[in-house]
Amino acid sequence: MQKACQYLLFTDMRIKEIAWAVGIEDPYYFSRMFSKLMGMAPQQYRSRRGA
Repeated sequence: MQKACQYLLFTDMRIKEIAWAVGIEDPYYFSRMFSKLMGMAPQQYRSRRGA
């Protein structure tokens, strides 16, 4: 999940590309798992970058 956070913050990869990069084929499963572990959706995490 740490690698996914790095991808979200430092690249413009799409969520499904990040899911594939960390070894999860289903982007919806990745989003649910990310939200459960990080307390926010991947899109929300990425938007913090600009704040």
